[in-house]
Amino acid sequence: MLAAALAGVALIAPVTAAAQSQTVVSLTFDDGFANQYEAQSTLAAHGMKGTYYVNTGVTGSSGFMSWPQLVALDADGHEVAGHTLDHVNLVAATATEARRQVCDDLQNLVSRGFVGKSFAYPYGEYDATAESIVQECGYASGRGAFGLRNITSTTDTRPLASQIPPPDRYAILTPCCIRSDVTLAQLQDYIVKAENNGGGWVPLVLHRICENCGGDSPAPSMTPATFQAFVDWLAQRASRGTVVRTVGQVVSGDAQPATSSAQCNASACSAGWYAGPVSVSLQTTDIGSGVVAVRYTLDGSEPTVSSPLYTGPVTVSQTTTVKFRSWDNGGNVEPVKSQLVQIDATAPVSSISCNGSACLGTAYQGPVAVALSATDGESGVAAIRYTLDGSEPTAASPLYGEPFTVSQTTTVRYRAWDTAGNVEPTRSQLVEVAEAPPQDVTAPTSAIACDGGACSAGWYTGPVSVTLSATDDASGVAAIRYTLDGSEPTASSPRYTGPFAVSQTATVRYRAWDGAGNVEAPNSQAVRIDAAAPSVAITNPANGARVRGSVKVTAAANDIGSGVLQVSFYANGVLIGSKPGGGTVTVNWNTSKLRGQYTLTAVAEDVAGNRTTSAPVTVTAG
Repeated sequence: MLAAALAGVALIAPVTAAAQSQTVVSLTFDDGFANQYEAQSTLAAHGMKGTYYVNTGVTGSSGFMSWPQLVALDADGHEVAGHTLDHVNLVAATATEARRQVCDDLQNLVSRGFVGKSFAYPYGEYDATAESIVQECGYASGRGAFGLRNITSTTDTRPLASQIPPPDRYAILTPCCIRSDVTLAQLQDYIVKAENNGGGWVPLVLHRICENCGGDSPAPSMTPATFQAFVDWLAQRASRGTVVRTVGQVVSGDAQPATSSAQCNASACSAGWYAGPVSVSLQTTDIGSGVVAVRYTLDGSEPTVSSPLYTGPVTVSQTTTVKFRSWDNGGNVEPVKSQLVQIDATAPVSSISCNGSACLGTAYQGPVAVALSATDGESGVAAIRYTLDGSEPTAASPLYGEPFTVSQTTTVRYRAWDTAGNVEPTRSQLVEVAEAPPQDVTAPTSAIACDGGACSAGWYTGPVSVTLSATDDASGVAAIRYTLDGSEPTASSPRYTGPFAVSQTATVRYRAWDGAGNVEAPNSQAVRIDAAAPSVAITNPANGARVRGSVKVTAAANDIGSGVLQVSFYANGVLIGSKPGGGTVTVNWNTSKLRGQYTLTAVAEDVAGNRTTSAPVTVTAG
């Protein structure tokens, strides 16, 4: 299955030659001691990776790293390799035991997902038989513990470094021996000499990383401080072409991880939403040693050798972040890749409202403002579409944007789409609108009455009771409003509620409004009031005068209201003459045939009908 899943991955053979001017250092750790785990953080500070040779028969025992720690090392890009089950000397063991120790050790690694391509001989001891067993069990290399120049020797003339790749990858040579008496300066000197002598491969064998540990003296150990200082120093040698590689990378000639990618439903994965289960496939390419495994997770955790092995497309049924990475034959571990697959399989839910509330089951008396809304708990609402002609809403139907008006009985059909493409079943709402009554476009008509009758164009002599009325044949009279100050009546003017008194001359302006809002043009009626009688006095003849013949009788009459209408003169109550108007009024009185005493009076009448009689004047005729 894996072969099928990784079809198309480019594989190449290990590099057969390399420029020896480069110095490659491999930091290898034997036996799987628990204190070696702390080296991980020191290496991580410089992006360096190590090779950890472990005895799987004691993994998890006291003093040794656990399986979860080995998984964490591998996930960080370190190489976890074999070292037999129980650290048995393969040269001294029987062939059967040696094979069990080597093969079962590899099986323990592979069964837990590790690549397990590299092997280290316990005690550095090996012979042709041991090499054959290591190769036949499936390891790609075997590392000894000596063969290159001794680190502390000043007379050893053996090579400082091996060729890259090594002449015999099942007999990898190393310098001997890193113990507690080896100083930082000696380690640095060894690497510098290798750099100055053509470079090559320097696999360093480390055991415990601790203070004063190990039963031997000097113990096969290094203090954390020395290890830290040495790694920090190695990182600075990059300018000299010195690099740190795992054993698997050097042997395979592949120091670059594979590159993985994801496809969804056989195409590039969308950053948007899917409306149903998605078939996720993983593709990996490697131009070096070839891909061993692709592993993935669906729970958000980082993929490790304990994670599911990709063997074919994986079905994702709900929103999930697929995390994945590959392992190649060089022991390279790809950085974690991730692909968010968003799935929304639930349609949105829409609703309708009329005039801002739930739609009624009865008829509305006028146009209705219809609003639509929808909710979606996952990908979000993409659109609401509707129809007013009874047809099924489709993607081509009107897109709802804001409330619309329904002016006649209509069935509104509507449905919502979400971003993932889910669409709900069509919903419908009958909106009944009652037939509108005839429109009233005619203003009402108002009228005025004074003292219960038609208002006079003339004058009144006292307060007038004014009555207003109005008629409207359609929507009905809503109000009559009026003013007495000459201004035009408006909606804020006094509202007529019953007869009102006008006590002095005024112009009543009035108009009516109906229920439809029509308003008539203003009407006006002048109400003139004169309640004061005119003044009148006889100015000739004088009181007590004797008169003969034709006598001019004169009076002065005035009125401050409606004006003097006429002045009448009387002698002993008998009319002797009258003249219209006021001011100085004179009539002729013939006394030729009269004898005796006469009383003269003048009566002034104003236009409003007010009358005044003057003070009497007594005269003697004859």
